[in-house]
Amino acid sequence: MDKTIKELAEEIGISKQSLYKRIKREPLHTRLHMYVHKKGHTTYINIHGQNLIKSTIKENDCTQKPNMYTHEELHTRPQSDTVGMQSIIDLLSKQLEEKDNQISALNKRLAASQELHRNEQVILKIEQEKVLALEAPKESIFQKLKSKKQR
Repeated sequence: MDKTIKELAEEIGISKQSLYKRIKREPLHTRLHMYVHKKGHTTYINIHGQNLIKSTIKENDCTQKPNMYTHEELHTRPQSDTVGMQSIIDLLSKQLEEKDNQISALNKRLAASQELHRNEQVILKIEQEKVLALEAPKESIFQKLKSKKQR
């Protein structure tokens, strides 16, 4: 019996969007093409296509390790797994502490660099004012000489 994507997804236990995405990926898309047909806007998959999809999904699920655990799984796991997880947590905590120290050191270096830049700006401004102060009287002297020559 032909099934819709929604019906097959419910049977497998995944969302219809997830099933649709898996169907559109290669090599399943090419292999499945002859088992799929549309009526209007609804996609139907025959029994051979359903079996192909189920076997492909089972293969993928067997090769992928779960990365999330339910609350019950965490409490019923063997003690060795908990110890392994604790060692990972300890390692990550040490790495995080090291990164915090690096960030702190970089912040101190940045503050020192900014202070140095501010000081350089002040010195530059003072030097510019000195140059302007020296140039201003020279202009007035030259203007006086010109005015005397013109008389």
